[in-house]
Amino acid sequence: MRRHHLRLFGFLAQVKSKHVQKLSDSFDGTIPGAAWKPQEERMNAGIYFSLYIVLVDPDNNARIFFIPQELQTREMFQPREPLGPNAKRAGWQGFNIVCSKALGAPIPLCLNGENVFRLEYK
Repeated sequence: MRRHHLRLFGFLAQVKSKHVQKLSDSFDGTIPGAAWKPQEERMNAGIYFSLYIVLVDPDNNARIFFIPQELQTREMFQPREPLGPNAKRAGWQGFNIVCSKALGAPIPLCLNGENVFRLEYK
């Protein structure tokens, strides 16, 4: 899982990626988020970032889904248990993003009529 922030002309969004065995036309699964405390603070302030989800299959084909901030709910963001005392970052707490708890399904994105993209790493 990689986490990135996208800033384009004042538009702020999060980008999450997840490896899957097979790409599908929809996605209502769960993806790992980042640190829980900053997410909780943003939600308490009423701030939600639009979310891009990049699903990647074993052949490096990808589908991109979009969840705008207007479709997000507090219930989508579920804290995980803090890391145990023997962990390198003991006490750190992350969260999961449960896409099925959004107000609408993630929107599949297309570019030039294509909805599956080939990722190339250089």
